[in-house]
Amino acid sequence: MEKVKVGIVGMGGGKGFIDIFRESKRAEVIAVCDIIEERAKEAAEEKNIPYWFKDYEKMLKLKELDLVVVRTDDKNHASISLSALDVGKDVFVEKPMAVKMEELEAMVKKVEKTKRILMVNYILRYNPIYRLVKQHADKGMFGKIFYIQREYLHNLDREGILTGTWRAEENEFHTPITGGGCHAIDTFRWILEDEAEEVFAYSSKMAYSKKDYSFPDSIIALIKFKKGTIGKIHASFGCILKYYADLQVMGTEGSFVGNKFYYSTKEEEALSVNLDYPGHPFQPLIKDLLDSVIERKSPPIDVYDGANASSIAFAIMESLKIGKPVKPKVFLRKI
Repeated sequence: MEKVKVGIVGMGGGKGFIDIFRESKRAEVIAVCDIIEERAKEAAEEKNIPYWFKDYEKMLKLKELDLVVVRTDDKNHASISLSALDVGKDVFVEKPMAVKMEELEAMVKKVEKTKRILMVNYILRYNPIYRLVKQHADKGMFGKIFYIQREYLHNLDREGILTGTWRAEENEFHTPITGGGCHAIDTFRWILEDEAEEVFAYSSKMAYSKKDYSFPDSIIALIKFKKGTIGKIHASFGCILKYYADLQVMGTEGSFVGNKFYYSTKEEEALSVNLDYPGHPFQPLIKDLLDSVIERKSPPIDVYDGANASSIAFAIMESLKIGKPVKPKVFLRKI
C-alpha cells in the first residue's frame, strides 16, 4: 500500500491524531467519526477530510479504510475494536484496551482468529527516560531486579476531565489503576519482561464524594512477579500536584532513582539523566504502528500486552473488593 488509509473514532481525544498521522507521510486520514455529529463534521471541514460519520459502523463500510483509531471513552474501546477487526481492519486502540475481562478475552480471540494488527496506546513506553532504563535492564546492568516502583499521580479534576465527565460514570470503570495506573503496570511488564503472579492492594477515598466519583481516588498496589520481582504502584486522581510519573528500579548490581543511575553507593558517581521529555512522543509510536500495518508484522504493544496490563489492573480492583491477594489471569502469546 502507498499510504495507510486511517479512520479515527472520537474527535475529543482523537482530533489531535489527524496531524500526527499527517506528519508521518505514510498515512492519510480519510474519515473521522464522533457520536456528536457536529464535532465530526467540524473536524472534517477544518482538516479537509473527505468522510465524516456519527455512526462508526457506517465508517467501517469504507472499503479503502485500512486502520481504525479508537479514541473514545473507555467502555467503547472493545466494541469498536471488535467490529473493526470483524470487517478486516487493523486497529490502534487507546488504553485501557477494555473495561471487562470478557472483553479482553474476546479481543485476544478475535486477533488470533483474524490475524489483524491491533496495537494499544501505551505511549509511556516511548518516554526517552523510560527507554533508557529499559536499555540498561536489557543489558543486565541492574543485575537481578528485585524491586520496581511507579507513581501515577494525575489530578484529572483540576484539568476538568473527571467529575461531571464520562470518567466519573460507574460503567466506565475508570479508576486510578484501571484508567491511569495501567500505564505503570505496562511499564513494569515491559521492563521486566515478566508476568504478575499475585497482587494485593489498599485504597482510600478522601478527595471526592461518592456522588462525584464512585471509585477510590487513591490506590496502593503490590505486584509479585513470577521471577520474584516485587512492584509497587501508587495511582491517585486526588493529589494536589501536577502530573507526576516517577519510576524507580532496584537490582543487585544497580538502581535507578530520582532520574539517576546508581552503580555504586557513592552519590558523586551517580549518572544523571538529562533528557528533554517531549510530552507524549507520538511520532516514534506512530512509526512503529505504521511499520506493523505496512509490513504485516506484530506491533510492539500488541493485544497480549493490552490484555495482560488490564488483567492485572482488574485483579488489583478485585483485591480491593475482597481484601485478599488475587492471582491475575495471564494471556499467553499464541501468534
